Amino acid sequence: MKHESPLDPLLKQINSALPLSAGLKECLSKFTNIRYYPRDFVFVKLGDVLHGMAMILKGMTYAGGEKSRWMATEGHLLTPAYKNGRDIIAQWNITVLEDSFVAFIQYPDIIKIIKEFPGFEKAIQTMQVKYNENIAFHDNLAMKTSFTEKLQAIRVQYPGPENKAEQNRIARYLGITAEEYN
Repeated sequence: MKHESPLDPLLKQINSALPLSAGLKECLSKFTNIRYYPRDFVFVKLGDVLHGMAMILKGMTYAGGEKSRWMATEGHLLTPAYKNGRDIIAQWNITVLEDSFVAFIQYPDIIKIIKEFPGFEKAIQTMQVKYNENIAFHDNLAMKTSFTEKLQAIRVQYPGPENKAEQNRIARYLGITAEEYN
């Protein structure tokens, strides 16, 4: 049986853009901090200064406040992948919907990895595109008129959301009340 690394979702995303060498895997292990967050924990607060890239390895999160901005599951970025090596200010809260593990790499460490493995920058850009697509998904979801269309789109984008998150959170993400969801 193959032993899975906690970094596998991150490595899978990187491998989709760049063949992973043993050296790059070792470098990522060195610079990646993995943390556990319990359900309902606010991982990032509006206005927090973000010093690096975060990716959900296991679990589910959503961003926003009273109105959800986007959701993320395994392999999705929770923060921008790269911002010219500079820290950025969070534009919304990011809340953990179920017990989750998150990988974090500080921006200066991303630059170190890119210097040693220049192809890593392409992987970072690919992850950033997926991050932007995830945010655009929510914008497109808002244009759907029926609840059924919205729920179907969510089930395709985030398989099994009702098994991971409270119904009122999914309803909020859909822009409806919990009563309408039920």
